[in-house]
Amino acid sequence: MRALVRHRGGLVLIASVAVILTVGVALLVSVPLIDWRPDPPAATVTPDYRPCYSGSGDCIGG
Repeated sequence: MRALVRHRGGLVLIASVAVILTVGVALLVSVPLIDWRPDPPAATVTPDYRPCYSGSGDCIGG
């Protein structure tokens, strides 16, 4: 009888670990991936910025 209880206890332990791992993998797969990379720096364009086009003659410094 003891061998049966010991065998069943091991089986319950293995099944419990398998369920925990299955739930963990399911959560990792179902949640969207998180992008841990830092955001690119924000553009520092002032409101009075005028674009300079090649050949227009309105560029600062030539």
